[in-house]
Amino acid sequence: MGFCFGFISNDSALLACALKPFGDVLLRPERAPHGWGLGYFQAGQPLLRKQPKSLSEPLDFAAQAAALKSTLVIGHVRDATVGGQRTENTHPFRYRNWIFCHTGTLERFAEIREDLLRAVPEFIRRNIRGNTDSEHLFHLFLSFVNDTGRIDDQRIAPTIAAQALASTFTYADRLIADRGGSPASGCCVLTNGSVLVATRRGAPLAVFRTSSHRCEDSEGKPVNASHLKAVAIVGGNWAPSSTGWEAVADRGIVTVDHRLNIEHTTPG
Repeated sequence: MGFCFGFISNDSALLACALKPFGDVLLRPERAPHGWGLGYFQAGQPLLRKQPKSLSEPLDFAAQAAALKSTLVIGHVRDATVGGQRTENTHPFRYRNWIFCHTGTLERFAEIREDLLRAVPEFIRRNIRGNTDSEHLFHLFLSFVNDTGRIDDQRIAPTIAAQALASTFTYADRLIADRGGSPASGCCVLTNGSVLVATRRGAPLAVFRTSSHRCEDSEGKPVNASHLKAVAIVGGNWAPSSTGWEAVADRGIVTVDHRLNIEHTTPG
């Protein structure tokens, strides 16, 4: 199973400082066997950095993101099960302002793929570039958000995004069950630059809040960061190395809005 995380803070100029408390979690010793990627927002624009090649050394996400000026970052280490090792299959995936990454596998994907595609409007479906089950799952989510009329809403209510994600897995699970497979597994993290949303299906997923970091500038001089707050969501192949992590319930959904308010839900 791969690794994924989502991170949101309240000061884009102090991203490197805000990431410091999570340095041990964001240092991945498994060396990204099938590639890795970052998604982030600068000047309101969603951007991706993808590396489909395997790494021969540990991957330090905090170092990779240190130079960014962003309040929101998501990242992914791929452990490929469906789709070749190429850029189009490397997470995160993007549609307009939405960015998505996923660990785990959809059973019977080859059998349900056409049914998944039929559930997605053509104008969204033509954005699919690769052949992973994860990218198809993302576009199914987008179709449920589109049904609410909020696909381009930068201030979409977290509850609406959470319900769309719950509906995504319910729909996929039904297709899989019809072919005799087991429910979807893994976890996923997604964002539109304002709200951060994540869920787990059997895989570990936890959330952590920090505040009042100690910062230094490039010359080692102290920087006032008493206002700085951040929330991290981490899932997949990892285990918390410190106290303070709050586990997300299995099949539960956690959301973090632009004010860093955290909500846990278990949709029916």
